[in-house]
This record gives sequence, C-alpha cells and structure tokens, in this order.
Amino acid sequence: MRSARLPLPALAPLAALTLAGLAGCAQPSTPPVTPPPAELVQAQQTAQSRLAGYQKAEGKVTIPIERSMALIAEQGIEYGDTLTSPKEAKAAPSAAAAAPAGDAPGPFAVDAAKAEQGKALFTSKTCSACHSVDGSKLVGPSLKGFWGRAVVLADGKSLWADAAYFTESVKAPTAKISGGYPPAMPPLPVSDAEIDLLLHYVASLK
Repeated sequence: MRSARLPLPALAPLAALTLAGLAGCAQPSTPPVTPPPAELVQAQQTAQSRLAGYQKAEGKVTIPIERSMALIAEQGIEYGDTLTSPKEAKAAPSAAAAAPAGDAPGPFAVDAAKAEQGKALFTSKTCSACHSVDGSKLVGPSLKGFWGRAVVLADGKSLWADAAYFTESVKAPTAKISGGYPPAMPPLPVSDAEIDLLLHYVASLK
C-alpha cells in the first residue's frame, strides 16, 4: 500500500498554521490591570499632601510639637491609644507603693512675676493640652498641688515632686513616667530660664 505524499507547496500553509498555534500557546494571556478605586487614590493624595511639610527620618514622620499637642487636645487621645505600645503602657502602681526616700521638699518661694510669665508659657507651649491645673485627669497628670507631693511612677518607685524632677520631666519626659499615664510627652523646646518660669507657675498651683 502506498502512502500519499503531498507536494511541498501544499505543506506550506499547514506548517504556517501549526507554528501560529504553537506561538499562541507559548504566550500566556495577561489579565487586565484594574486601576485602584478613585476613593483610594484621593485618600493617598490627601495623606501625602498633609505630610509634605513634615520631616522624615528612619521611616517616621516628625511633626512640630505644637501640632502634635494640638492633635491630642482636638482628638481627646486617652490612655492606651496608639501613642504608646502595650509593652510601654504599664498599669498604675498600687497605692501601697513605698514612700519616697528622704524628706519632702520645703515650701517653694514663688515669685509672682515669674509665675505670671510661666502661666503665659504654659499656654503658649500647649502644656494645657495634656496637663490640667484644676485636678482633672487629661493625657498627663494634673499639675494642681504639684510641688512637694509624692509621685508614684509606672515602675512602682516613688519620689518627691521638686525642682529636679520638674526639670527632668520637661527635658526628658519619658525618663520617669507617672503611674497610670502613657509616655506620650515629647521633649519641650524651652530654655532653662523658661523652665524656671514654668516651675514658679506650677509651684503656685495649690
């Protein structure tokens, strides 16, 4: 039995079809790219514009202290919010914490003129956003009756509220955290002379 042989010109169209089919199989289809929703794009653009004027370092955005304190005052951030991690946010120590070592500081001689200037600084530096002067609890402890009181810290230790503690709390706010409060205060941009004025005002709050 003889096998049929097709002439070469007749095989050309068949070979072309076969190659075209193989080429189509070798190229996988690419799914269409779906653009992000317009709402998402708008939200990203808004966030970027709000952060445009702030400094960036190590993947974090640093905003001015006045703006951060204003946000705290506006939004009413409470203890345990995103200002601090659960590891840092420690519960208030027991009332049975050991009494501070040494004697309580003597009465503070308040200079009325300095206290008045310190009061103005207390407002202009947005201290009032986190610290009340009437005993009410805000983000930070109230400064009413600050001078000479026993302060129980988050680690269970205690100390007397004096000039050294006040100065350290302004310059390095997270060095000693009051029990029951988050480490939310940034270092306050004030001079030593301004700290003295603030101390006279705070010491006058009975």
